[in-house]
Amino acid sequence: MPYPEPQLIGAQVVLRPFEERDFASALAVAEDPSTARWLNPFPAADAPGAVAFFEAERRGGRVLDLVLADRGDGEYLGEVVLLARPQLVGELAYVVAPAARGRGLAGEAIHLLSRWAFRDLGLARLELRIEPTNTASQRVAVKAGFQREGLLRSAFVLRGRRTDVVLYSRLPTTEGWSILYRVAAGPALASALTRHDRAEPAGTAVGGDLLAAYGPSITRCWTPPRG
Repeated sequence: MPYPEPQLIGAQVVLRPFEERDFASALAVAEDPSTARWLNPFPAADAPGAVAFFEAERRGGRVLDLVLADRGDGEYLGEVVLLARPQLVGELAYVVAPAARGRGLAGEAIHLLSRWAFRDLGLARLELRIEPTNTASQRVAVKAGFQREGLLRSAFVLRGRRTDVVLYSRLPTTEGWSILYRVAAGPALASALTRHDRAEPAGTAVGGDLLAAYGPSITRCWTPPRG
Protein backbone atom coordinates (compact mmCIF):
# COMPACT_ATOMS: atom_id res chain seq x y z
CA MET A 1 0.00 0.00 0.00
CA PRO A 2 1.60 3.31 -1.01
CA TYR A 3 2.13 6.34 1.14
CA PRO A 4 0.10 9.37 0.01
CA GLU A 5 2.08 11.43 -2.46
CA PRO A 6 2.14 14.35 -2.06
CA GLN A 7 1.83 14.32 1.71
CA LEU A 8 -1.66 14.97 3.09
CA ILE A 9 -1.73 18.35 4.84
CA GLY A 10 -4.68 19.88 6.67
CA ALA A 11 -5.26 23.09 8.55
CA GLN A 12 -3.76 21.68 11.76
CA VAL A 13 -2.07 18.38 10.97
CA VAL A 14 0.23 16.66 8.50
CA LEU A 15 -0.25 12.93 7.95
CA ARG A 16 3.19 11.33 7.85
CA PRO A 17 4.76 7.87 8.38
CA PHE A 18 5.37 6.65 11.93
CA GLU A 19 8.91 7.44 13.12
CA GLU A 20 10.98 6.17 16.04
CA ARG A 21 10.56 9.50 17.85
CA ASP A 22 6.79 8.83 17.99
CA PHE A 23 7.04 5.62 19.99
CA ALA A 24 6.96 7.02 23.54
CA SER A 25 3.98 9.25 22.78
CA ALA A 26 2.11 6.49 20.94
CA LEU A 27 2.65 4.03 23.77
CA ALA A 28 1.49 6.56 26.34
CA VAL A 29 -1.69 7.24 24.35
CA ALA A 30 -2.43 3.53 23.90
CA GLU A 31 -2.17 2.89 27.65
CA ASP A 32 -3.84 6.07 28.86
CA PRO A 33 -6.99 5.13 30.83
CA SER A 34 -9.13 7.35 28.62
CA THR A 35 -8.15 5.42 25.48
CA ALA A 36 -7.05 1.96 26.65
CA ARG A 37 -10.67 0.83 26.95
CA TRP A 38 -11.13 1.42 23.20
CA LEU A 39 -7.75 0.18 21.91
CA ASN A 40 -5.80 -3.06 21.83
CA PRO A 41 -2.22 -2.92 23.21
CA PHE A 42 0.42 -1.21 21.08
CA PRO A 43 1.82 -3.78 18.60
CA ALA A 44 5.54 -3.33 19.36
CA ALA A 45 7.83 -3.26 22.40
CA ASP A 46 10.28 -0.59 21.22
CA ALA A 47 10.70 2.19 18.68
CA PRO A 48 12.60 0.23 15.99
CA GLY A 49 10.12 -2.61 16.33
CA ALA A 50 7.19 -0.24 15.85
CA VAL A 51 8.65 1.27 12.66
CA ALA A 52 9.46 -2.20 11.32
CA PHE A 53 5.98 -3.51 12.15
CA PHE A 54 4.12 -0.69 10.42
CA GLU A 55 6.39 -0.85 7.38
CA ALA A 56 5.91 -4.63 7.04
CA GLU A 57 2.14 -4.21 7.27
CA ARG A 58 2.22 -1.46 4.64
CA ARG A 59 4.43 -3.39 2.24
CA GLY A 60 2.18 -6.40 2.69
CA GLY A 61 -0.78 -4.31 1.55
CA ARG A 62 -2.64 -4.79 4.83
CA VAL A 63 -2.35 -1.60 6.87
CA LEU A 64 -1.31 2.00 6.32
CA ASP A 65 -0.53 3.77 9.61
CA LEU A 66 -0.07 7.53 9.55
CA VAL A 67 0.79 9.91 12.37
CA LEU A 68 -1.23 13.07 12.96
CA ALA A 69 1.72 15.43 13.24
CA ASP A 70 1.40 19.04 14.32
CA ARG A 71 1.82 21.37 11.32
CA GLY A 72 4.01 23.64 13.37
CA ASP A 73 6.57 21.40 15.07
CA GLY A 74 5.84 17.95 13.61
CA GLU A 75 5.14 16.42 17.01
CA TYR A 76 2.92 13.38 17.50
CA LEU A 77 -0.76 14.18 18.12
CA GLY A 78 -2.31 10.81 17.28
CA GLU A 79 -2.66 8.25 14.50
CA VAL A 80 -5.05 7.31 11.70
CA VAL A 81 -5.02 3.84 10.16
CA LEU A 82 -6.35 2.45 6.87
CA LEU A 83 -6.89 -1.32 6.79
CA ALA A 84 -7.38 -3.10 3.46
CA ARG A 85 -10.53 -5.21 3.17
CA PRO A 86 -11.86 -7.30 0.25
CA GLN A 87 -13.99 -5.88 -2.55
CA LEU A 88 -12.33 -2.42 -2.67
CA VAL A 89 -13.32 -1.69 0.91
CA GLY A 90 -11.13 0.06 3.47
CA GLU A 91 -11.59 0.31 7.22
CA LEU A 92 -10.40 3.38 9.11
CA ALA A 93 -9.43 3.77 12.75
CA TYR A 94 -8.04 6.74 14.66
CA VAL A 95 -6.78 7.93 18.02
CA VAL A 96 -5.90 11.39 19.30
CA ALA A 97 -3.64 12.13 22.27
CA PRO A 98 -5.66 13.29 25.30
CA ALA A 99 -3.98 16.70 25.40
CA ALA A 100 -4.85 17.35 21.73
CA ARG A 101 -8.55 16.46 21.89
CA GLY A 102 -11.35 18.94 21.28
CA ARG A 103 -9.65 20.57 18.28
CA GLY A 104 -11.25 18.54 15.50
CA LEU A 105 -8.01 16.74 14.61
CA ALA A 106 -9.56 13.29 14.14
CA GLY A 107 -12.20 14.63 11.78
CA GLU A 108 -9.59 16.52 9.77
CA ALA A 109 -7.40 13.42 9.46
CA ILE A 110 -10.33 11.19 8.47
CA HIS A 111 -11.41 13.67 5.81
CA LEU A 112 -7.91 13.91 4.33
CA LEU A 113 -7.34 10.16 4.27
CA SER A 114 -10.83 9.35 2.96
CA ARG A 115 -10.49 11.65 -0.04
CA TRP A 116 -7.07 10.18 -0.84
CA ALA A 117 -8.32 6.58 -0.51
CA PHE A 118 -11.18 7.23 -2.92
CA ARG A 119 -9.16 9.30 -5.38
CA ASP A 120 -5.81 7.50 -5.43
CA LEU A 121 -6.60 3.95 -4.32
CA GLY A 122 -9.95 3.69 -6.07
CA LEU A 123 -11.73 2.33 -3.00
CA ALA A 124 -15.51 2.04 -3.34
CA ARG A 125 -16.38 2.05 0.37
CA LEU A 126 -14.86 3.12 3.67
CA GLU A 127 -15.94 1.79 7.06
CA LEU A 128 -15.56 2.73 10.71
CA ARG A 129 -16.25 0.19 13.47
CA ILE A 130 -16.77 1.86 16.82
CA GLU A 131 -17.49 0.48 20.27
CA PRO A 132 -21.13 1.35 21.11
CA THR A 133 -20.34 3.38 24.24
CA ASN A 134 -17.64 5.45 22.50
CA THR A 135 -19.98 8.32 21.71
CA ALA A 136 -17.18 10.83 21.08
CA SER A 137 -15.78 8.68 18.27
CA GLN A 138 -19.24 8.26 16.80
CA ARG A 139 -19.67 12.03 16.69
CA VAL A 140 -16.38 12.28 14.79
CA ALA A 141 -17.64 9.71 12.28
CA VAL A 142 -20.84 11.62 11.59
CA LYS A 143 -19.04 14.97 11.23
CA ALA A 144 -16.64 13.31 8.77
CA GLY A 145 -19.52 12.28 6.51
CA PHE A 146 -19.97 8.67 7.62
CA GLN A 147 -23.46 7.20 7.97
CA ARG A 148 -24.51 4.76 10.67
CA GLU A 149 -25.57 1.37 9.29
CA GLY A 150 -26.23 -0.67 12.42
CA LEU A 151 -24.84 -2.82 15.22
CA LEU A 152 -22.52 -5.77 14.56
CA ARG A 153 -22.73 -8.16 17.49
CA SER A 154 -19.54 -9.74 18.85
CA ALA A 155 -17.61 -8.46 15.84
CA PHE A 156 -14.34 -7.35 17.45
CA VAL A 157 -11.85 -8.66 20.00
CA LEU A 158 -10.74 -5.90 22.39
CA ARG A 159 -8.02 -6.82 24.88
CA GLY A 160 -9.12 -10.44 24.94
CA ARG A 161 -12.87 -9.99 25.09
CA ARG A 162 -15.42 -9.96 22.30
CA THR A 163 -17.41 -6.77 21.87
CA ASP A 164 -20.11 -5.30 19.67
CA VAL A 165 -19.33 -2.48 17.25
CA VAL A 166 -21.41 0.16 15.52
CA LEU A 167 -20.77 0.17 11.77
CA TYR A 168 -20.43 3.46 9.88
CA SER A 169 -19.71 3.85 6.18
CA ARG A 170 -18.87 6.49 3.60
CA LEU A 171 -19.28 6.08 -0.18
CA PRO A 172 -17.90 8.30 -2.93
CA THR A 173 -21.12 7.89 -4.94
CA THR A 174 -23.24 9.59 -2.27
CA GLU A 175 -21.02 12.67 -2.46
CA GLY A 176 -21.20 13.19 -6.22
CA TRP A 177 -17.84 11.62 -7.05
CA SER A 178 -17.35 10.10 -10.50
CA ILE A 179 -15.26 7.20 -11.76
CA LEU A 180 -12.15 8.29 -13.61
CA TYR A 181 -10.45 5.87 -15.98
CA ARG A 182 -6.84 6.91 -16.35
CA VAL A 183 -4.63 5.66 -19.15
CA ALA A 184 -0.92 5.48 -18.42
CA ALA A 185 1.24 7.46 -20.81
CA GLY A 186 4.02 5.73 -22.71
CA PRO A 187 5.97 5.83 -25.99
CA ALA A 188 3.00 4.43 -27.95
CA LEU A 189 0.43 6.44 -26.01
CA ALA A 190 1.79 9.95 -26.24
CA SER A 191 -1.65 11.54 -26.53
CA ALA A 192 -3.57 8.97 -24.46
CA LEU A 193 -4.17 11.26 -21.51
CA THR A 194 -5.64 14.07 -23.58
CA ARG A 195 -7.76 11.71 -25.68
CA HIS A 196 -8.95 9.21 -23.09
CA ASP A 197 -8.80 10.57 -19.54
CA ARG A 198 -12.47 11.13 -18.81
CA ALA A 199 -14.81 11.20 -15.85
CA GLU A 200 -18.00 9.18 -16.18
CA PRO A 201 -21.04 8.74 -13.91
CA ALA A 202 -20.51 6.28 -11.06
CA GLY A 203 -21.16 2.73 -12.21
CA THR A 204 -20.36 3.37 -15.89
CA ALA A 205 -18.27 0.62 -17.46
CA VAL A 206 -15.11 1.38 -19.42
CA GLY A 207 -15.90 1.56 -23.13
CA GLY A 208 -14.96 -1.50 -25.13
CA ASP A 209 -12.79 0.49 -27.52
CA LEU A 210 -10.76 1.87 -24.62
CA LEU A 211 -10.26 -1.56 -23.08
CA ALA A 212 -9.33 -3.11 -26.41
CA ALA A 213 -6.73 -0.46 -27.10
CA TYR A 214 -5.18 0.06 -23.68
CA GLY A 215 -6.51 -2.65 -21.32
CA PRO A 216 -3.42 -3.26 -19.12
CA SER A 217 -2.66 0.47 -18.96
CA ILE A 218 -6.02 1.48 -17.49
CA THR A 219 -6.38 2.32 -13.80
CA ARG A 220 -9.64 3.18 -12.04
CA CYS A 221 -10.06 5.84 -9.37
CA TRP A 222 -12.62 8.34 -8.11
CA THR A 223 -12.62 12.05 -8.77
CA PRO A 224 -14.53 14.61 -6.62
CA PRO A 225 -17.21 16.90 -8.07
CA ARG A 226 -15.94 19.85 -10.08
CA GLY A 227 -16.73 23.37 -9.13
